[in-house]
Amino acid sequence: PEEELQQIQASQHQILDPQQQIQDSQPQSQDPQQQIQDSHQQIQDSRQQIQDSRQQIQDSRQQIQDSHQQIQDSQPQIQDPQHQIQDEHQQLQGPHQQLQNAHEQHLHEVYSHHKPYQEQPLALHQHHHAEAQAAQLRHPSHLEVISNSELHASTEPQHPLPYHRHFVEHALPPPRLEPLPPTMPHPTERSFHSLI
Repeated sequence: PEEELQQIQASQHQILDPQQQIQDSQPQSQDPQQQIQDSHQQIQDSRQQIQDSRQQIQDSRQQIQDSHQQIQDSQPQIQDPQHQIQDEHQQLQGPHQQLQNAHEQHLHEVYSHHKPYQEQPLALHQHHHAEAQAAQLRHPSHLEVISNSELHASTEPQHPLPYHRHFVEHALPPPRLEPLPPTMPHPTERSFHSLI
């Protein structure tokens, strides 16, 4: 009976083994499907990574474009002070040129005014002398003043403006000197004279 029992148990194991084999074969049959699903998931993940990389590339390009735009926007700001300096310099050149022209015109007028006196000093002196003589004839009582003015004109350097005529015509006669009263002797002098 024991041997039969052992045979029965052995036969049961043989019967159970195919079922176990079937159960063991089912996960093996399911593994390829899981592998396929995992592969699909990996492909999707790869596609997502590619899209993320493309987005990063686009963001980088946008940043580069923004940087270029900022550089272009900053260039007019850099150029504007240079234009302002040039404009201010141009504006300052206008009044400076006007002042220079006025100064040159003033020098020309002064030179043209003094030029006849500088080129003809002898004739000018003779002209002044003739005017002084004519003034003598008009004012015979002022001969001494006229002669003094002529002496003064001959000793002083020639002035570009004819001031001798003005001096002669408007000269006043010399004041009349009245005799001074006799001074009283000093007290010491009187005492000395009294002693004498």
